[in-house]
Parts: sequence; C-alpha cells; structure tokens
Amino acid sequence: MKFKKTKGVLFGLCLTSLVIGCRKELSPFGSYDKQVPMQAEYKETIIVYFKDKNNSSFSLQEPAKFLTEKAIARRKAQAIKIDSTDLPVNDKYIQEVLKVSKGKLLNRSKWLNYVTIHLPEQHEDLKTIQSLAFVKSVKQIGVHIPYQEPVVPPIKKENNIVPKGSIKMLDTLKVNAVNYGKTYRLLERYQAQELHANKFYGNGKTIAILSEGFGYIAEKPEIAHLIAENRIIDQFDLLYNRDDISTTTTNGNNMLAMFAAIDPKNFVGLAPKAEYILTRTDRGGTQEPFFETSWVASVERADSLGVDIISSSCMFGVKFDQPQFDITEEHSDGRSISSQVADLAFTKGILTVQMFPQRSAGITFVIPPEDAKNILTVGNANRNNEPLWSILDKPTADGRIKPEFAVIAQEIPIIYGWGDSYNTAYSPPILAGLVACLWEAFPNKTSAEIKDLLIRSASQGSKPDNKLGYGVPNFKKAYENAK
Repeated sequence: MKFKKTKGVLFGLCLTSLVIGCRKELSPFGSYDKQVPMQAEYKETIIVYFKDKNNSSFSLQEPAKFLTEKAIARRKAQAIKIDSTDLPVNDKYIQEVLKVSKGKLLNRSKWLNYVTIHLPEQHEDLKTIQSLAFVKSVKQIGVHIPYQEPVVPPIKKENNIVPKGSIKMLDTLKVNAVNYGKTYRLLERYQAQELHANKFYGNGKTIAILSEGFGYIAEKPEIAHLIAENRIIDQFDLLYNRDDISTTTTNGNNMLAMFAAIDPKNFVGLAPKAEYILTRTDRGGTQEPFFETSWVASVERADSLGVDIISSSCMFGVKFDQPQFDITEEHSDGRSISSQVADLAFTKGILTVQMFPQRSAGITFVIPPEDAKNILTVGNANRNNEPLWSILDKPTADGRIKPEFAVIAQEIPIIYGWGDSYNTAYSPPILAGLVACLWEAFPNKTSAEIKDLLIRSASQGSKPDNKLGYGVPNFKKAYENAK
C-alpha cells in the first residue's frame, strides 16, 4: 500500500506491553527467539551536539520546506510561532562528523540539535570529533546491536483482507451496549458516551502510536479498514530507518485496536475516525540508551507530519542492559532528552500521553519521559477509582506531582487475546483516544486548554496527589465545561 505522501519534510513513535523498556508482549503470537545479532561492524553509539544551525539551507520564512501543511496549520491554530528549533540540523555539520568519525547516522534531533552516530569498532578518538569548531559536546550512550529479524509481510493494501467494519458504518451505528459490545464499558467508565453519540470519533485528529512493532495488521479484519481507507498516513521504523514497521511482535496491534478497531456488537475503538502514524522505536528483549534517541526522533517525525496526540508507554533511564548508563533519582527532574522533547512537543501544540511506572516493575522513582513538565502521565486506578497497590506514590526530583491522571486498569476489554486485560500499557491509548474525540468536538481549543478541561473534569481535580494525580477524567463533564 502507498500511504499518503507528505511534502517538503526532512526527518531526522514506544508502545509496549510492559511497564519498563518494552520487553514483553501482550499477545503470544510475537516471538523474538528467531532474532540473530548482526555482525558487529559498528558498535559504540554517541550523541554529537552542535553549537548552532548557522548557514542553514532552510529558512523560517519558508516553513513548507521542512514541515507539512498540517504541522504548520496546527501551530497557526494555536498561535505558536515557528522558531529555530523547527529548522533541520545543519547537514554540512552532519556530513563532516560522519567523515571524521567514519560512523553511520542513526537519527537526529532538530529540537535538541544533535545527531546519533554508530561508530565502527576502529574509529577516531572522540576528542577529534569534539575538536570540530561547530561541535558543542559528545556523549557516549553505550553499545547498539542491530538484529536480523524474521521477515514479516509488509503493511500493504494488496495484503489486506476484508475488514469487518468501515468508517461509514459508524454514521448510523447507535451507541449502546449491544452495538459496542464489551467496549461500551469503557465509554461508561469515563462518561464518554455522549461524545460518540454526537459522532465525535476523532475525525480530523492525527494520533501517533510509538511501539516496538505492528505485526500482520493487514491480516486483522478488525483494523484492516485503516489500510483500506488510507487512515495510516505514515509508518516508519526508527531502529532500522526504513518505511516498514512490520515485525513479529503484535504489541502495536493491540494498542491500535484500542484506538480504531471496528467489529460491531463486539468491539468499537475509542477514536476510529482518526488518522494514525505508526512508528517503531524499540525492540523487545533488550534495552539500550539508543532507544531513547529513537523515541525523540519519533516524536519529532510525528510533529513534522502534523500529529495532534502521541500515545507512548516507553520508559528510559533504568534497567539498561548496560547498567552504567542507568540514571539516579536526582535526575528525574525533566532533564533527559526524551523529557525535554516531550515538553517541547507541548509548546508546539501536541499532547503526549504516557504510561506511568509501577513499583511492581522494580522502579522506585519517576523516570523519563514521565518526569517531563507537560507530558500527560497516566496512573492506574481500580474500579472504585482508588489507586492500585503498585502505584509509585512519589513526586519528581524537583517536587512536582506525578502522574497527571489515572485510568481504570482493571478488566480492560481487548480484542486480541483472551478475556479482559489488567495491563497498564493500555492506559495511554484509552486516555489518548477519548481526548481525540473531545478535541474533535472543540477543534479551536489549544493543547493547553484541552489539558485544563481534563484537569477540571477529573475525580480529584482540586486535590491532586502522587497516586492518581488529578484523578480519573470525566469526559461528559469536560464536554459540558468546554461549551
């Protein structure tokens, strides 16, 4: 399938099943036992920060050369100026670093003005790179090992099977327990029935899902309509820099289904009329500091494509395979690259919805990117809107309350698997999907205004704490308050 093309964009998202590092899947179908490490011609990974973007071939007066029309429109609608952070990284700087280092470019960040380089086993001393006049600093981030993965059919229209539903079907579908099946329970929990009853299904909104892969989407009839109707506007694998996110893992499928599945009388996703950006940022079975740079690149790529909402369950900073790169609690203050980029995304009109860590995963403090100041971290409550026993119950290192919100992480209806799920990785797509519907209803609201509506609607909006934040959002209340 050929997805919708975007014009004039230069590109430099992790949705997982575990509460740390994207290591385990939600379904039994994906497997990593057939992955084989590639020959380690390149091993060490570094981040090279640049001092400036001088002599750039791009200009702020011609943003269409590096942003899509939708990305420009989102900024304009929210009175956001295009600034130097939006300019691509200076390509001349990149080429000179590659020449000196003899390395390979893995990704780049225009917002933080750096590149990630994979160095050969025999390479120049890092001081040589540091000595370049335009280089600000060089940071080592450990070893990155590419893997040879099993071949999976790509996500193309010719591979597609007959979908079980269609977008047009929703126009006449009444919102009730019979037509919605088990997902009607989700609408009831968050008082969101009115949004769907008024036909707000996320139309006009673009959602990016950051995951470790999307396997066999074309073979899933409940979400195959997204391919048939061209609602997947972009797919990209940031690990291997390729236009194909098909892998043997199906984590992303589960999250995409929560957003967009259509299977009348069984399952109706929360934002089935939205458009989707599917990005692979991580790989199961391992955890490298490099993956955080992939997350950063994914967010920036999504921004360039005009994304409105990002759904992510990736976490960084601890449990690395190379523990010397683990951060300490004093660093949980928003200083990490993923946290910085999450905050920058908010200033550009994007809402990033992020899973919150659990003590049961061995995490003892708030970690990136959850410690960002303007990311919407999602904690977990039980059916009585009470915090789960495993909640972290800690502020950030600089004393800010986390999480921002909570969703009910018990008896979550799922379409792939058996029975209901108790997996906290579903928290971001639940909140993000309903936010897309609310934002569609009030398209002139800014990201900050939508966030404020959620806060004022939530179960403990006036008394937030470090267990549930502002609490569980009430979308009926948010909808009424927005009028």
